[in-house]
Amino acid sequence: MFKSQCEEIRFHLTMLLGDGKPHTTAECNEYIRHKTGRDVRANTIQYAMRSLDNRKYNRDVRGTIQRIGSVPTDSLALSQWLEEHIMDAADEFNMKLRDICTFNLMQVPTDEYEELTLICEKARTFLDSVSVDIQDFCSALQREDPSEDEVP
Repeated sequence: MFKSQCEEIRFHLTMLLGDGKPHTTAECNEYIRHKTGRDVRANTIQYAMRSLDNRKYNRDVRGTIQRIGSVPTDSLALSQWLEEHIMDAADEFNMKLRDICTFNLMQVPTDEYEELTLICEKARTFLDSVSVDIQDFCSALQREDPSEDEVP
């Protein structure tokens, strides 16, 4: 699934740091080892941690790392924040999907076609549910439009 150990560690770090709270290096090391199920060396984790985007993570306090920023409260900033994060997630998902799905069907043994068909069906079901979630989110935003509450 991951191209390298560093990529896998960065993925798990972003999950841990997604709560916006500061986390110690020791806590990050323990989390990575638990998530990967391997005894990953501390310097490998540190290298992955340093390779995270500095604009998104704060390392001001020695031995800690924290995700910068929280969800904005004013409507324009919130809409820009949502668009940026939703589009970033969609772009990243699309790139990973392309990486995963790039292979020559002629090289796939015929006995594995049925398994590939099941995998494709699971992916379709997942994407359908994501589409429904996005539609529900957009519908909720339209129902909660504050401009409807204004009295002329």
